[in-house]
Amino acid sequence: MEESPISSAEELQESPVDQTRPFFEVSPVKLAVLCFFTLHLYTVYWFYQNWKTRQVEGDDVSPILRTLFNPVFFPFLALRVRDKSRFHDFEVQFSPVALAILYFLINLSFNLPDPQWLVSNLAFVPLALLQTDINKLHRQLGFGPEAPTLNRVEALLLGVGAVFWVRAMMRIFSGDAGL
Repeated sequence: MEESPISSAEELQESPVDQTRPFFEVSPVKLAVLCFFTLHLYTVYWFYQNWKTRQVEGDDVSPILRTLFNPVFFPFLALRVRDKSRFHDFEVQFSPVALAILYFLINLSFNLPDPQWLVSNLAFVPLALLQTDINKLHRQLGFGPEAPTLNRVEALLLGVGAVFWVRAMMRIFSGDAGL
C-alpha cells in the first residue's frame, strides 16, 4: 500500500497555497487538551479537517474514510506535511515515521489491562507534535496563527470530559478500577 503523498513539484505549484492554509490549524495545546478531555472525539474532528483541507487542495482522498481509519492513514498525513514543508524550503522538526510508529503503538495500548490502558489516552502527543510542524509551515507561508479560543461545543465537551476524568480517577484511586 505504497502511496506517494506528493508526486511532483508541479502538483504542488497547482495548489492554491497562497489562498488557503494547506492543513488544518489549531494550537497544539488546544489540540492536546481537547483530544484528552473529549475522550478523543476532537481527534476525529482534527483528522477530518486535515483530510478535508487536503481534498480542497486537490489531493484525491476521502476525508471520511481516512478519518475512520486514522491509525493507518496518519503516516500519509505526516508525510504530506513533510513534503509540503520541504517544497517551501522548510524542514519539519519531527520525523513522520517516528510519529506514525508512536501513534500506532499508543493506539495499541488501548488493549492493555486496567489501568495500563490509560496510556492510550496519550494518543494526542504525536498529533500535537505534527500540529507543531503544521503551524510552523503555516508561519513560513505567511499565515498568522488562529485565535486559540474555544467555541461553545468545545467548551461543553471539555466540561463533560473533565467530569468523566475526575470520576474515573476517583474510581481508580479508590480501588474500583472498572470504569
